Amino acid sequence: KPEGLRYSEAIKEIISKNGLEILITKKLILSPETIKVIYPDVKSDLLKAHILFMTKRQSEVGIVKGQNAVWKLLEISGTETDPSICATGTIRNIFGQNKLFRVGNALYYKNAFHRSQNKMEAKRDIQLFSTM
Repeated sequence: KPEGLRYSEAIKEIISKNGLEILITKKLILSPETIKVIYPDVKSDLLKAHILFMTKRQSEVGIVKGQNAVWKLLEISGTETDPSICATGTIRNIFGQNKLFRVGNALYYKNAFHRSQNKMEAKRDIQLFSTM
């Protein structure tokens, strides 16, 4: 996510130290259409918030490889959207912003890091970002 870009090297170090190999990364500006693909179940004001905060500046996307990579990335990134309640030492806990943003009826945290929730999402995300 854009707010995590300035911490890119530190985030990559955490990923690598946890046994995942970073195969490729690239910096790009996400389009509203891409946000809708990444978050297909998010609707209304929360989708507007994602589009508002994630399409104005560059993000860095990447592909990682390793045993149980999807689960491992979930574990080290933090499982909550609110960085302050993510486990201590996780990417979102360290680099996410604790400030809460309201967009319409939605509450949004700039939590610094998006990751796939399961293997099916991971395949979708890899395919999507490979074409960009």
